[in-house]
Amino acid sequence: MQNYFKLLMTAALGIGLVLLSPGAFVASGQTTTSGTVTVTVLDPTGASVPDAQLEIKDVSTNNVRRAITPASGTYTFPNLPFGIYRCRRRLLP
Repeated sequence: MQNYFKLLMTAALGIGLVLLSPGAFVASGQTTTSGTVTVTVLDPTGASVPDAQLEIKDVSTNNVRRAITPASGTYTFPNLPFGIYRCRRRLLP
């Protein structure tokens, strides 16, 4: 089950990082220095997991942001500087 969540988080983060590519949605003459990563936590049946504690860490700076998923199981980390991130989750007791 742990591997399933790791795979899901890796896939979601990978998709988020692709969407963060500079210039993907930038109008001519504008520059962007940040983006968002959206994480959806699902159980093995595909149901959303509320109250999952998320942690996203910038690998180069070790800056960490934390959040808890709402009932939808989806959380968006806004205004993340471009970089490589590691995302982890755990269920709250």
